[in-house]
Amino acid sequence: MYKDEIISEVWENRKNFVEKYKHDIDAMIQELKSQQELSGRPVIDRRLPPSEAAQPDTQNTTLR
Repeated sequence: MYKDEIISEVWENRKNFVEKYKHDIDAMIQELKSQQELSGRPVIDRRLPPSEAAQPDTQNTTLR
């Protein structure tokens, strides 16, 4: 079977992240939200049409 190095790395990172937070989904979500806020990048809602989704969401900065 072919082994994709990129996929293997992604799965290894995922495994390490989950183990770091002891499989606590609430803790993982809090960490991801924290990283999102620190990044300063706008949240884009992919459920909206592209013209609306491209607008930064200044009202609600929750993880979607």
